[in-house]
Amino acid sequence: MHPHFDNTVIALIILNSLLLGCINYEQINTNVPLEQQDAMNKFVNKSEIYFVIAFGIECVSKIIGMGFIIDKGSYLRDPWNWLDFMVVISSLLTEIPAMKSFSGMRTFRLMRPLRSLTTMPSMKILISTLL
Repeated sequence: MHPHFDNTVIALIILNSLLLGCINYEQINTNVPLEQQDAMNKFVNKSEIYFVIAFGIECVSKIIGMGFIIDKGSYLRDPWNWLDFMVVISSLLTEIPAMKSFSGMRTFRLMRPLRSLTTMPSMKILISTLL
């Protein structure tokens, strides 16, 4: 719950979102092998593991600090953390070699920017109202 922790996570989300926005999805959609893709796609692909690890550490830290599901105020008692948990788990699954070719799992990476909403109470209210 420390502000520096939240700011670090938001900075990682912004950086990851910018990198995801730089991907040439045409090469991915046409199944061009990674070795033949442009330098930006290779860089984003190589940096992906570091973001997965960082977001995994964030998730585990929150679970240790808040509890998982049993206690009031625990991690999964907040519906916004469901999104966090789903994105982290799907990101971990895409790092399994057999799952790398399953493009549906990669779509969850695009939900990472929504994770920033969990640290902004006013945005939570706005999105909840819109929904």
